[in-house]
Amino acid sequence: MYFTSISELWHMAGHGSYVWAAYGASLIVLGASLLMPARAYRRQLRMIKAQSNSIDD
Repeated sequence: MYFTSISELWHMAGHGSYVWAAYGASLIVLGASLLMPARAYRRQLRMIKAQSNSIDD
């Protein structure tokens, strides 16, 4: 598509709110799918370290 101004790009012939909402939802889901496994990995490492320390005592 070709837009002559930023305003046209934002509004997209009246469909802009749906398009930008879809982009926003996609970015939220993508971000969550990247962050959640990383958090779970760090949590698991902390649990393993805590269990290892309790065995050593």
